[in-house]
Amino acid sequence: MYYLRLLYTVFGISVCFAIITVPDELWCFFMTVVPDEL
Repeated sequence: MYYLRLLYTVFGISVCFAIITVPDELWCFFMTVVPDEL
């Protein structure tokens, strides 16, 4: 489970950097926090 959570976090950060041109910081927050809740 820990490894899956880590993978999700890395993926979230990657997506955040991928859409850094889009002013949607809430998406970055969502992608990095939701896996933490899982």
